[in-house]
Amino acid sequence: MTIVVHDGKYRCRNRHYLAVRRSVVESITAVANSIRRARKDAGLTQEDLANLAETSERTIRAIETGTGNPSLRAVAAAANVLGLRLTVTR
Repeated sequence: MTIVVHDGKYRCRNRHYLAVRRSVVESITAVANSIRRARKDAGLTQEDLANLAETSERTIRAIETGTGNPSLRAVAAAANVLGLRLTVTR
C-alpha cells in the first residue's frame, strides 16, 4: 500500500483498502438512517432517545448523522431502545 501526502491530506492508493473503507462508510450510514427512521416512527425526539438510552443528545445526533466517534455501547443502547438489532458480519 502506498500512502501519499497531498495538500495536507493522506491518500491511499490501495484499491482494496478503499473498497473496505467505502463498505464501512455505507454500513455506518445504514445504521444511522435506521436509527433516525425508527426514532421518528416511534415519535421520539433526540432528547427522548438520549434519556432512554442513558447517553447524551449530542451522542444521539452523532449516531444519526454518522459523524463523531460514538461508542459501540451508545449505538447499541440507542438501537435497543428502538427495538433494532445490530448484527456484525464479516
